[in-house]
Amino acid sequence: MSSLNKAMVIGNRDNSLSELVSLLDEAGIETAAVYKESWQPEALTDVGPQIVVVEADNGPTGWDISSRIRRNSDIPILMLGTTDSEMAWVKAAAYGVDCYMERPFSPMELVARIRSLIRRYENRQDGLADLQTSTAP
Repeated sequence: MSSLNKAMVIGNRDNSLSELVSLLDEAGIETAAVYKESWQPEALTDVGPQIVVVEADNGPTGWDISSRIRRNSDIPILMLGTTDSEMAWVKAAAYGVDCYMERPFSPMELVARIRSLIRRYENRQDGLADLQTSTAP
């Protein structure tokens, strides 16, 4: 397991992206920021993040990106949304989002959830590698 966590933040506004990058950098999480309009699935391979944080908005873009990520990868996805309705949580689950948080959020909670999702994903990957090694002929 690597000691430095790495996240990709996909957003739509300069100020929110820079705030998220600053917050995560302060917490020791290396961060790559990408605008929704320019995000491409290849960015996951190029950047190699351990988690993706997607900003939801009133438009479908954040949801579409989450769905595209989930179709091609099992990387953890944390979505930052603007509503705490039950429907938002249900929609997040339907789109393959691992964690949904409403804005405004607690910076400490965001960092804790990111680290937890990374840890869970890496532990699962380590377990899969152990299984493959132990069953190899």
